[in-house]
Amino acid sequence: MGVFRCLGGVFLLMHMGCGKDAVPDDALPQMDMVWISGGTFQMGSASEWAGTDDHPVHQVTVSSFSISRHEINQAQYEAVMDTNPSRFRGPDRPVEQIDWYDAAMFCNRLSEIEGLAKFYDDEDLRASERPVRMTWEANGYRLPTEAEWEYACRAGTTSDYYNGNETQEVCVPLDPRLDIIGWYCGNAGDETHEVGEKAPNGFGLYDMSGNVFEWCNDWWGEYSADAQTDPTGPPDGTRPVRRGGSWGAAARFCQSAARGAGSPDGGHDYLGFRPVRR
Repeated sequence: MGVFRCLGGVFLLMHMGCGKDAVPDDALPQMDMVWISGGTFQMGSASEWAGTDDHPVHQVTVSSFSISRHEINQAQYEAVMDTNPSRFRGPDRPVEQIDWYDAAMFCNRLSEIEGLAKFYDDEDLRASERPVRMTWEANGYRLPTEAEWEYACRAGTTSDYYNGNETQEVCVPLDPRLDIIGWYCGNAGDETHEVGEKAPNGFGLYDMSGNVFEWCNDWWGEYSADAQTDPTGPPDGTRPVRRGGSWGAAARFCQSAARGAGSPDGGHDYLGFRPVRR
């Protein structure tokens, strides 16, 4: 048995090759998941530099869930998927150039390895079908809903970032608060960085602002002003939501409430993910 160490856990790999669909036999990635107690918060933002799609601010209640402490890094992704598509190489850097289907397939394969019920329909993912069939009763891994992601990012805060309000909108001059918690165009040097190097939020989560954007489970849709409980987004669409900013993003895109979306089959060097499960 070989032991492969990476930030956020230890992978125990039996050197027996890979199983069907390139899932490593007996691969046991030790996911560092953080339990988040559910609650109610004000989702969205009406701050000075909020985007037009970040409001109206509305009340959302989310149930308890667990979420990865870090963005999935390259060592974790390669252990499960037997490939590494990233441009900026390094085992502890976030995996990137991941499209939405890749991220969902990782969640399914990790669930399979741990003996959990898969959330996504494998055939839909392989065929890039829309909509993808999902089993919300499944106990396996999945991408976070947009509401879960923002609730986890805020960690009880109401400011632009989880450590205070934004002071600079773009890259220069440096935003001093964002510099403490995230890698963005003002400090990243045009590349990703190892996960967990900046200050975590109150839930102990790292890189929720910057480093790489993160895929969410929801299809893009406009906000409603109505109060909601465990919203899951529109039933179908053409673009999934992505959150959190990236190494190349301006400061305002790294706000807790900042929203974006992209093609589900478009992987970029500024785009990764972190899974959740209930």
